[in-house]
Amino acid sequence: MVALWTLALSLQAALGDSMREAVSHLRPYDVLAALTAGVGTAGLAQVVFESTDVAFPVSVPRWWLLLILPLASLAGIAVTACLQARLPVLFEVAKFGLVGAFSTTIDLGVLNFLMEATGIFCGSLFPVLKGMSFLTALINAFFWNRLWTFAPRTGTRARRGVQQFFLFATVALGGLVLNVTVATLLVNLVAL
Repeated sequence: MVALWTLALSLQAALGDSMREAVSHLRPYDVLAALTAGVGTAGLAQVVFESTDVAFPVSVPRWWLLLILPLASLAGIAVTACLQARLPVLFEVAKFGLVGAFSTTIDLGVLNFLMEATGIFCGSLFPVLKGMSFLTALINAFFWNRLWTFAPRTGTRARRGVQQFFLFATVALGGLVLNVTVATLLVNLVAL
């Protein structure tokens, strides 16, 4: 974490004057969050590629993801920060998309880990594993979006955060049912 923070500050300091001026409102926290989400996405994507024997889409070593995805995440955040003056919502949309990509890889990574650990790859217990992975990703998405994407402009109480989480979880229940149902049908019917 300290290494990522140092990298974030170094990258901000290394930007040229024009670029630094264009993204002057990009906080070190935004840089750190983008790099962290990029590294997390890259690391979990490697786990998914390894455990599923899915062919890597391009002919470069998989470890390049650890370099490419964090830099692409940072570049995307920086570009949308530059465009924020014209389209204010674009910066939040970019952060929301990055959190979504990170949460998707968490869902897939946790699911693959649970399947390998339990030896359950289909059948009646598969929905339990898929539900656990979805809930892990859901909690990740909630906290990243609450603390970074849609961070409150002023301080809020912890009680308000608990209320927001339960409202978010209630709405996401439909997503859970749909996600688990589709995955279960694909694994149990299509894979056979």
